[in-house]
Amino acid sequence: MVHDPEPPKCATTTCPRPPTPLEDRAFSTFPSFGSMGAWLEALDLGRYKDSFTAAGYGSLEAVATMTAQDLASLGISSAEHREALLSGISALRARVLQLQGQGVQV
Repeated sequence: MVHDPEPPKCATTTCPRPPTPLEDRAFSTFPSFGSMGAWLEALDLGRYKDSFTAAGYGSLEAVATMTAQDLASLGISSAEHREALLSGISALRARVLQLQGQGVQV
């Protein structure tokens, strides 16, 4: 039996989790975010808060109506950021519809 002199990586310490892709950070728990800013921070995209606010998307309800064109008009050039935002917007939209179906005013 051959013994490898190098111990396996992470053998004595906790292995770090690989980073979660931005598009997997879209949260569908709409009510758990108190604001658009908190939602953007949860997606690690808080840098866009001022742009969203200046364009009139200061609430989660307004964000839920956004399209890819709206993101482009905000100057969000990173494809990864646009994908993450669109995924999050889609989850918000679905949650709004679900809440409205339950008679909750959003």
